[in-house]
Amino acid sequence: MDIQRRNFLRGRISKKHAVLPLPWTREDIDFYDTCTQCGDCSSACPEGIISVNKEGFPTIDFKKGGCVFCGDCARACSQSIFKPDLDCQPWHQIISIESDCLTYLGVACQSCQDSCDSNAIKFKFAVGWTPRPVVNTEACTGCGMCVQVCPANALNVISHQPITQETYAHGT
Repeated sequence: MDIQRRNFLRGRISKKHAVLPLPWTREDIDFYDTCTQCGDCSSACPEGIISVNKEGFPTIDFKKGGCVFCGDCARACSQSIFKPDLDCQPWHQIISIESDCLTYLGVACQSCQDSCDSNAIKFKFAVGWTPRPVVNTEACTGCGMCVQVCPANALNVISHQPITQETYAHGT
């Protein structure tokens, strides 16, 4: 747990290892028990967005850019951390737009939409207020390309499990 006084007083108490997984990380293993922290995935990343967290584990830093899903990180790893088939969906991540988005303050900005190659971010127009971003969760790949360009730092990539018939039936 992060119990630095500043973060504690600001209500930012985070769980240990609360980071996004790398693309194609296997869900059936414990990443933190399997990763040797060798840095091969970070060195292989052509976008330079894989960095090391304070515990020494690789994590994606979307402030440096977005993921192009090239698979170099997975191919460089000598451990059994990644799925062997890179043709499947790399992860279940989507963009979350926070309340400090400039459009909620009446400022016209569409930098996130302009950077979104999958056209997952569109702006909803309405009389009387600035157009606001809406994320199509089915189209969003969670690549994070929009995070770096946001002037208000109002975008985050978050974990998202798509709703399937099974999860709907079980209410989870």
